Amino acid sequence: MRAALYEAASAMLVRSKKWCAVKAWGVKISAKRGRKRAVVAVARNLAVIMHWMWIDGSAFRFSAQEESSGSQQRGVKKTLAIAS
Repeated sequence: MRAALYEAASAMLVRSKKWCAVKAWGVKISAKRGRKRAVVAVARNLAVIMHWMWIDGSAFRFSAQEESSGSQQRGVKKTLAIAS
């Protein structure tokens, strides 16, 4: 599981053309702390996001516009994508 999360985070930061809050957060960390630490941080963040998606049955939303159009369930924070 750890290797799959690392690979997904690396692909999100390097290969993905579509921007989302997680990618922006990872790019900011990459500039400050280095690419490897950013990939690990994004992988952990993806694990947290997927866990919340599993708990409340929601889908991943790339943008805030998609988020506002969808219904928010059980009071889960709107910004799960950014874990400070």
